Amino acid sequence: LTRVSDVGDLISKSKFALPTIDTEKIKVPYSNMFTLLKDLRGMGVNNAVNERRDFTPQDTFMSAAAIYQTLFGLKSEPDDEGNFTDDREGIVATYSIIYLIGWSPHESQRAAKKPGSAELDIKQFFEEVGEIKHL
Repeated sequence: LTRVSDVGDLISKSKFALPTIDTEKIKVPYSNMFTLLKDLRGMGVNNAVNERRDFTPQDTFMSAAAIYQTLFGLKSEPDDEGNFTDDREGIVATYSIIYLIGWSPHESQRAAKKPGSAELDIKQFFEEVGEIKHL
């Protein structure tokens, strides 16, 4: 699994300026585990272990499919917000997407101010602005 902090460290160590990272989770329904595996293979998500076995018995895959169905069985169709509302068979897979952007450094870019250089501390800010209410 890739952690967001690892991606942030990677883009920062690569000397990109103004890095921005965002994440999103999407749920994708599949009719069964084998259609999920086909999609994963199409995405290039394969077993990269050097010492892997050349053959996996069919019973292993059938058992894995039954376990996946039990744990992640799809009982309904997802609505626009990813919630499931009506009866349907299959499974659901959740994908975590990490978006990132960084810019090649340039002298025209704004630079971060030095710590302690603020003209107003946070306490003064809240005294002047008051309580911030979320909409």
